[in-house]
Amino acid sequence: MIASFEPNEGPNEKEGKPSRISQNGKITYTITYGNDLLEPITNLVIEEEYDPRMTIISADPPPDPGTNNVWTIGTLLPGEYGQIVVVMKMVKQNFVAEVEGDVSGEGFVSVRRRFTTNRGPHLIVNQVRISCDQFERQGRVATPVRAIVGTTLSFAEHGSGRYASEEVLSYRTTRMKMERSFEAVRTPTALALPLGRSIGFDSGWSASHLCMDEKRGSMIWERYLRADRLNTTGQAEVRSTRLRLSSESNFSGMAIYEIESHTEARDAAIASVFDGSYSLKCGSEVYK
Repeated sequence: MIASFEPNEGPNEKEGKPSRISQNGKITYTITYGNDLLEPITNLVIEEEYDPRMTIISADPPPDPGTNNVWTIGTLLPGEYGQIVVVMKMVKQNFVAEVEGDVSGEGFVSVRRRFTTNRGPHLIVNQVRISCDQFERQGRVATPVRAIVGTTLSFAEHGSGRYASEEVLSYRTTRMKMERSFEAVRTPTALALPLGRSIGFDSGWSASHLCMDEKRGSMIWERYLRADRLNTTGQAEVRSTRLRLSSESNFSGMAIYEIESHTEARDAAIASVFDGSYSLKCGSEVYK
C-alpha cells in the first residue's frame, strides 16, 4: 500500500513540502493512494480532518454524497492508484468591539493600555486517515501562516493626586479609533499597608498617547512629563493607510510631540517640546 499526503501552494511549490501561506490564503492538499501489494485491498475509505480555520473550495473527485471529507474507494486491485486534490482557503477572521468606560478618584494611578491589529504566526493542521480491511494509516501536515504586522494604539498615565478619565474605543479587524479625556492634579497621597503602615506618594503626572504603523515605521507620539496639572482631550485613529492623532491640552509641566515616518520613499522625524504652563491644540496625520 502506498499512501502520501502532499500539500502545495501553487504550481511552483515542490510537492511533499509544507508551504508557508499568508493570512486568508489558500492551500492545495494532494492525497495519493495506491496498492503495491499482491492482493486486492478491500473497503478502502479515505477521511480528511480539516483545520476549523479553513473552508473547502473544491475537491476532485468530489467526496461521498452528504459529506465534504470522506471518499469511499472500495476495492483497490494490485497496481491500481488514485489521487484526491482538495483546495482550501482560510476563513476570514473579523473582529468588532465597542468599549467605553470612565474612572475618577484620588490616590496613586498607573494605567497602561495597548491595542493592536497585529496577528502572530500560527499553524494550519490537516490530517488524513486511510483505512481498509487490511490496515489503517494516517498522515498529518502543518502549514505555517505568516504573521501580519499591523497598527498599534496605546496610552499610559502615571501620577498621584486627583484623577478622572473617560474613553470610548471602537475596534475593527484592520482599524481602531479612540476618543479619550483625562484630567489630573498633583497632590500628596498615601497608600495604607498591613499592620498600620503606609507609604506616601507625591508624584507628578505623566501621560503618553501613541499611534504606530509598525510595518511602515511610522508613528505619532504625544507625551506629558512632570505635570502638576494636566487636562487633555483627544481623538486617535489607526488604520492600514494612515495614522491620526489630535488633542487639546492645558498643563503645567512638559509636553513633547513627535512624528516619525521611515519608509523606502521617506525618512522624516519632527519633534516639538514645551516646558512650562501652556494651552495647546495639535493635530497630526501620517498617510501611507
